[in-house]
Amino acid sequence: MLCTCKSGFGHEQLELEVTLKLVFQMMGTTCPNAIVIDKSWIEFNSIKNVVIEDPHCWSTIYSIKTQNRCIILLCWFHVKKAWVEYLLPKVTPSNRDRCYRLMCQMMQCHEEEQFNEFYKHVVDQFKHMPGVVALLDRSWCGKACNWR
Repeated sequence: MLCTCKSGFGHEQLELEVTLKLVFQMMGTTCPNAIVIDKSWIEFNSIKNVVIEDPHCWSTIYSIKTQNRCIILLCWFHVKKAWVEYLLPKVTPSNRDRCYRLMCQMMQCHEEEQFNEFYKHVVDQFKHMPGVVALLDRSWCGKACNWR
């Protein structure tokens, strides 16, 4: 899917939802394991709204409903591009390489606990740069960040 970030009439999310619902209907019980997007709220919300209603994306084990299909993932290329454009300019030049390497390592954590521990390490490394820590918390890694 290709979307625009430009503000218009606000119909793009609705159009994406209608299109995704039709695609899911045509696929029947077959669903992708994951859907990779760039950091677009329109795409994120559209996919989330469609997946919530699709019974083939969920399983129930011991009365607990769990999403097992159509997990939304951020595109690795776009994540790195955003770091270069928005994060690294806030980091002192001598620390940019280290910051980039640490972010790449953190993104490869497989478990939430491992991610949390690594994130604490990154925050500790850059606590002398409050703008960097605030951006990481707000835009990438914080508990309240939807992209996390």
